[in-house]
Amino acid sequence: MRRTAARLPPCFVAWPKNSMPRRATPETSMPASEPASAQQLDLAVSALSDFAPANTVGELVATHHEADGITVLQFSCRHAGYPGWLWTVALASIDGDAPTVVEAELLPDNGALVAPEWIPWSVRLTEYLEAQRKAVEEGTLSEAEALEVVEDDDLALGIDALVPIDDIDDDEDLIDDVDDDDDVDDDDDDDDDDDDDDDDDDDDDDDIDEHDLGLVDEHDLLNEEDLNEEDLTEEDLTK
Repeated sequence: MRRTAARLPPCFVAWPKNSMPRRATPETSMPASEPASAQQLDLAVSALSDFAPANTVGELVATHHEADGITVLQFSCRHAGYPGWLWTVALASIDGDAPTVVEAELLPDNGALVAPEWIPWSVRLTEYLEAQRKAVEEGTLSEAEALEVVEDDDLALGIDALVPIDDIDDDEDLIDDVDDDDDVDDDDDDDDDDDDDDDDDDDDDDDIDEHDLGLVDEHDLLNEEDLNEEDLTEEDLTK
């Protein structure tokens, strides 16, 4: 059996429509509350102590025995931000075995303070524009005032002017293509710079080769002069 350690949901966050917290007391009536055993009570309190501040767990308010050996214990919540919520612990006891923790969580009871259901922006925008139109028709709001409010909210074009997501994706692809072209141009510039560097290196090599050739020629000339001196010496000896 698993133990679920949940954190307190923030009071100021609106619950998405598809993930509203389920009620501690479901719409279908549960069996009448029955007293919990001392073992079940101790296990439930221990499970809550793993994640719930001790000063937020109140007295046991209800115990429900469900099918399949599940027992649900509910404790009042003393957290100031969660009036009407209940700490709820589900225990399982199969075939007379010792109970184990299935879930431990904080759930809203009937009448608890919860965030309103989430309404998509497109729906809220349509309702807002419709309310503006009716206000103008009833004379409680002038057309100039209505347009001024709409312009302040960047809604002058209405809901029909909203850009489809597919078009936004196409624009992003176009921007990516432009960036890729810029990268290619940068690579071409780098290649041109490398070619210029290679040309400079070739010029340096030409200078070195000419200088080296000059040294070789001078050396060769010196060797020829030495040979001439030796020839003269031999001629002198012959004389």
